[in-house]
Amino acid sequence: MIRIYSILFVFQLIQICSSTTPSLTLSHDVVKSWEEWIEVDATLDKSEFERNVTEYVCTQDSYCSEVKNLSVWIGLFDSSADLSPIGPQTWTCGNPPWLASSPIKWQPLRRGQKTAKFLVKSHRRPLKFALFTNGTNYPIHLATSEIIESELAHLPRSLHLAVGSSLNSMRVSFEARDLMNTASVRFGTTSGGPYENEVHAIASTYGREDMCGPPATAYGFYEPPYFYSALLTNLTAGQRYYYVVSCNGTSEERSFRGPPVRSVLPLVSLS
Repeated sequence: MIRIYSILFVFQLIQICSSTTPSLTLSHDVVKSWEEWIEVDATLDKSEFERNVTEYVCTQDSYCSEVKNLSVWIGLFDSSADLSPIGPQTWTCGNPPWLASSPIKWQPLRRGQKTAKFLVKSHRRPLKFALFTNGTNYPIHLATSEIIESELAHLPRSLHLAVGSSLNSMRVSFEARDLMNTASVRFGTTSGGPYENEVHAIASTYGREDMCGPPATAYGFYEPPYFYSALLTNLTAGQRYYYVVSCNGTSEERSFRGPPVRSVLPLVSLS
């Protein structure tokens, strides 16, 4: 009897030692430009591809048509994301993967595939990859990668121009990670500066309490950036202006032409 138990113990020990510990390895973990490709290598037991998963929801990319039964997948998340499964929900605007925090993007692994490639944009917050099995309805978390940082995270971005409501004005809008009382738009008529004019930019944002309902009020809410706006006035029609926005960092220089003078047409009465 002792010999039988010894054999069983050795057999179980061999199984434990031969099992594969799931892990994710990245080609690099610092994003130095506005967007970069990152290769993610997954280490996992091949049996994870054999799970009997019949559900399949994947319409985001062309490769989805090649995946029959979705079992193993990799997602890109905010570093603070809650990876707890929540099960299928009835929200009209919701879709798998059903996790407490939705992935920024994700893709399935085909049977036997161990590497996935993601285009990662410079994000305001640190990111992480996570490896899952058992599909997207009831995903099981296997492993998490190291944290991904962005060297450009602090810089203002998403610059936008709009003609102002007042005569000879232009509104400059942008977003940034940080709330800065010193945020501003500097502009002038010489490329590269000096910029003779500076206008303070006013910040605004929103929170979970401002959302109209789930899932944003319950799961998956990501903290938004701060949205800044500055109105440039007393512009000369047709004059080219060069400008930069500053908010814990300075954007690249951009330019625009002063809006044309609005014509005032006489009122004509037709009878």
